[in-house]
This record gives sequence, structure tokens and C-alpha cells, in this order.
Amino acid sequence: ALPISTGLILGYQIWDEPNLSAAWGNGLVNPWDYHHMLRAAAGQIRYLNPSARVVLAALAPTVEHSNVNLAPQAYLGLLYDLGSRDDFDVVAAKPYGFSTPPEDRQVSPAVLNFSHVILMRETMFLRNDADKAIWITQFGWNALPANWQGEPSVWGSVSEQQQADFML
Repeated sequence: ALPISTGLILGYQIWDEPNLSAAWGNGLVNPWDYHHMLRAAAGQIRYLNPSARVVLAALAPTVEHSNVNLAPQAYLGLLYDLGSRDDFDVVAAKPYGFSTPPEDRQVSPAVLNFSHVILMRETMFLRNDADKAIWITQFGWNALPANWQGEPSVWGSVSEQQQADFML
């Protein structure tokens, strides 16, 4: 393994969206395999750079509960069940707003909004792991161009002005 320069890299995010089948080559989501990959990566990172933070893969927002796509709080809970707690220092999340304004503070497993990430925080709290931070890796609102003539976005859409206002 190559040495890692300390002080230049704050953290290492291990993969992205393993709670979606697309991350598995459109196969079934596999928390067990991700757990083992995370454990191996964390061990090597901590060996080479003990001060680095290991960041859990950013989990995609979804309301699904299947082995094709699994809601982030459910996937995180499975990782805790598998014993991954000590394999990461930070949880990564993607609190997209979809079609709702940031003031929509509804927290529900059935609703995708900016507050959906609170469900992950609640999972961490229930697993006595609330001292860890959640880092936001991506967020925002989808705005199609004003002259868009294609199919509407399956992820919802807001106007370009709403997108700008919501970002602020």
C-alpha cells in the first residue's frame, strides 16, 4: 500500500449509494458485502493514516424497502446489526428536497424531503451512536429548464427561481 499524506485528506468516503441496486450493477443491495468492504477499507485507512476519518457511503434517499432499493435509515440499521459501528467515524447523507421546500419539516419514512435525513439520525440515536456526525455530501432541488419539453423528472421538479431560493 502507498503511504497517505497526513493533513491533506480529511476523510475517506467508502463507496456511494450501496442502498440502491444501481451500485451493485443492478443486482440486489447487499449490506453484508458492503459491511465487509467497509471493514477492510477502514482497517487499511486507519493503519496508513490513523488521524483520517472513515466516512460511510452516502446513502441515497428512497422510501423503498426492498432488496432492490432500501431506505437509508433501514440500510444503516442493517449495518449496525452486522457490527459496522466501529468501522466508520462519520455518516454521509443526501438530503435532497425533491419537490418540497426546505421549510417542509415533515419527518416520515414515506416522504422524500430535505428532512428525510433526520430518520438516519434517529437510527444513530437508537443505536447509541449519536456522537458521530452526519456529513452532507450532496443536496439540492431539481429544476428543469423553463423551455423543457421532455418527460417530467421522476424526482420532482421546482422552478429555477425556487431552486435558487431554496438553496439559500
